[in-house]
Formats: sequence, C-alpha cells, structure tokens
Amino acid sequence: AAEDGSYLEDWLLPTGQTFRVNGQPHPNGGIAFLFEDISAEISLTRSFREELELGQAVLDSVDEAIAVFSATRTMIMANAAYHKLWGDDPSAQLEEVSADTVLTRWIAECRKNDGWDDIRSALLDQNRSEPERIAVRLKSGRSLVCRVAPLAGNARLVGFSPNRAAKAPKLVTKLAEAEATSRGSLSA
Repeated sequence: AAEDGSYLEDWLLPTGQTFRVNGQPHPNGGIAFLFEDISAEISLTRSFREELELGQAVLDSVDEAIAVFSATRTMIMANAAYHKLWGDDPSAQLEEVSADTVLTRWIAECRKNDGWDDIRSALLDQNRSEPERIAVRLKSGRSLVCRVAPLAGNARLVGFSPNRAAKAPKLVTKLAEAEATSRGSLSA
C-alpha cells in the first residue's frame, strides 16, 4: 500500500503513545515512512469527548426539560427530560433542527396561548439579554413554565418545568376542605 501512497495507519503502542504512520513512494524508487507522534492530539480528543459525555450526563440528571440553541438558533443539545416531554431526539436526526422548527412543534402540542410570541421573541431576538418565564399548557392539560435564558456566546437555553403555581390553588382548596372537615369532626 505504501508503494502507491495509500498507506496510512495509527499505531497504538503499549506505552500509551500513538503514532500515525504514512507510507509514500520515494522518488528514487524506494518507500518512505513518516512516523508522527499524535499522542497529545489523541489525549486531547479523548479528554474533550469525556467532558462532553459528562456534561450530557449532568444535563440528563436534571428534571427540567432543557434544549440549548446556538447563536444561529440551531438546537445543539437537549436532555433526556426534553426527549421524554416532546417525544423527539434532535441528536438522532441527520440535519440541523432550527428554533423555528422546534417552536412550531411546541406550539402545535400546546393549547392556544398568547405567551408563545414572547417565547419566540426571547429565543430568536439576538439583543435580548433578560430571561423570560411564560406559563404554557399542553393539550393534555398539563401546565408548564417555559424558561428562556441567555447563555454565553449568544446561545439560548429553553427549559420546561411543571407549573407549580397552577397546582397551588387546588392545594389550597384541598387544605381548606380538610380543615373544615376536621373542625366538623371536632365539634361532634
């Protein structure tokens, strides 16, 4: 293979070093081999991959459904809670997923709500630097809080979490009913 210039291999040595070996024909009829120590490059790549995997694992451990968009408003990552809530996995798709595409999907899955204009603006407006929180309701009736937060490099984080405020009135009513029932049983 070196005679026709197609020999290129990475050799992993028992010492932990990695050499890239390139075989080329030599002009005087011989074969030349170039040995390049790429150990530092391989180590850096492995370290970077481990950091990415750790970051994804940390993101997946969060209960809030999170999607992160680049400065060009392309989804660059999402956690397991996001995949569970919206039923899709952007990392499994071959083409890039734009914020407009995802917004259309979110709006279709929710009840009509005027807050989507604010969410769209907070996500797409490059000059927006303040976080935004808007209550939305899925067609199933589940109430969520959508949080859009600016990140470094003009990226955006969009998070969806249960709307605890929507449950609070029901809880207050149940507590009042329980209190009235206990007062009634005490007077009897």
